[in-house]
Amino acid sequence: MLWHHELAATIADEVASRRWESSAGIELEVSSRGKTIDTLIQKLRRPPLIPLDQVQDLAGVRVDADMTLSQQTAFAHELAAHYEVEERCHRDLRADPHSGYRAYHLWLRVPAGRAEIQIRTEGQSAWANTYERMGDTFGRGIRYDEAPSNRNVQKLVEIMHSMSEMLMRIETQRDELSYGQQEAEARAVLDESPHPELHVGLAITLESIERRRRDYDQLHADHLAQMDKIRRMIEDLEEVS
Repeated sequence: MLWHHELAATIADEVASRRWESSAGIELEVSSRGKTIDTLIQKLRRPPLIPLDQVQDLAGVRVDADMTLSQQTAFAHELAAHYEVEERCHRDLRADPHSGYRAYHLWLRVPAGRAEIQIRTEGQSAWANTYERMGDTFGRGIRYDEAPSNRNVQKLVEIMHSMSEMLMRIETQRDELSYGQQEAEARAVLDESPHPELHVGLAITLESIERRRRDYDQLHADHLAQMDKIRRMIEDLEEVS
């Protein structure tokens, strides 16, 4: 276990210290951990059964950042190229989440052993940390779609899954908005053009982008408010239990 703790720390140091073209201007929060004995035993016992020498995340590295989905993809691909990660060792859990969990994982095979890098947006990280807290408090089975016996906890799980869907919509809108802003900036160059039809096109584009920005701002605010409410509900249930 000490070996894999050190392996994870070594990879995390390299990821944090190296300059990545795709993450220029983005602050990366990099952490590492080796799997604990308890969680390893649980994983080995849980179907489908995986041999110990095929467990990928004995050494785990997390990279969290305030980035768009497109930036997340670009960063994951740059990391994969650096570590020579095969295509079959990419796990994109954004469109097809695992029990609501969304992220982009890479499975590395380096001379010192196997490791997993989890790349998450700020929103994906906040969701995952909240759900992990629920698992620690109410049973880790919820992370594997096992229904809790407590109805209040089951309701909370259902809410968290709906929040995961909402997060995907928010991040998709943010991604589209970033492209719209780039397009608007390019078209703004035509502002001094003497052709009226170009002015009309620019105005329509800017109006559309502004409307999408308002929609995004409202959806994002609603999501933050709901997450705060969920955290308070978890605290209340923790006190009861």
